[in-house]
Amino acid sequence: METGQINAVLSSGDGGAARKLWDRLKNFSEIGYAIRSASPPSTSMRIPPGCRDPRRGRCGGGRDQRTPWQAMRGGWSRTTRGMREQGMQIASPAPAPVIDMLRDAGTAALGDWQKRAGAAGQKILDAYWRRQR
Repeated sequence: METGQINAVLSSGDGGAARKLWDRLKNFSEIGYAIRSASPPSTSMRIPPGCRDPRRGRCGGGRDQRTPWQAMRGGWSRTTRGMREQGMQIASPAPAPVIDMLRDAGTAALGDWQKRAGAAGQKILDAYWRRQR
């Protein structure tokens, strides 16, 4: 990116913020490819020992030990606020040409994969598309 040969990156807002992509890129297009709730909160929803009322967000120990779902609240707004503070322009929804380009690239990649995966791959895709309906 520093040489100008790469002018775009596919990254989550959080990943981009962690890598300070705003130092090199000033535009972010929200394409909605990731589901934020699929990460930490869904891996373990155990209530910490000594937590009397997890719904209130305080679980003992004198400090705020929020449950993972509570910790996520406002996460995206904090991320976008930080991006804007660093001078990034956020397009939401993403411009149609960006979505079209990603769809075309995905269609080509999927076609290549289908050729290599054969009948077994087609079964996987058929099951996936049934679930999407």
